[in-house]
Parts: sequence; structure tokens; C-alpha cells
Amino acid sequence: MEKQVVENLWNGERESQIEAAMELTRLSSSKQKHKLAENGIMVPLISILHSHDNEAIKASLCAMPCLVQFSSFTLLFF
Repeated sequence: MEKQVVENLWNGERESQIEAAMELTRLSSSKQKHKLAENGIMVPLISILHSHDNEAIKASLCAMPCLVQFSSFTLLFF
């Protein structure tokens, strides 16, 4: 599941990216969140913010708070 989410965020079409971002909000395992954050999941989420697609931006913004506590990288941005 994690690999597919990462792949869709990096290389997926619009709908796949949105679904992957929303899937991140449904993760309940801190271990999964930490692993994804360590593997740079915030980078594609931040990249989505540069799009002009409001739905994709919303999905990305919803996913970020779920992961920010697990990623030291994001502290540079917030």
C-alpha cells in the first residue's frame, strides 16, 4: 500500500494523486506515517501545492498535518 501511495503521488495522474493524498489522511499507524515521512513523502505533497488544481491542493493540505510530526524535513517549511 505504501509503495503505491508514494508512486501515485510522484507519478500519478491527477485523480491518482488526489486519492493517494487522501489515503494518507486515513493512515492510523504511526509507524507507517513515520516511514513515509522518512522516505520523503512531503516533497510530492508540497509540489502539488504549486498546481492550479484546487481539489489536489486541498487533498495535499489535508494530508500534511497527518505527517508533519514525523518529518524533520517539513519543519523547514512550517
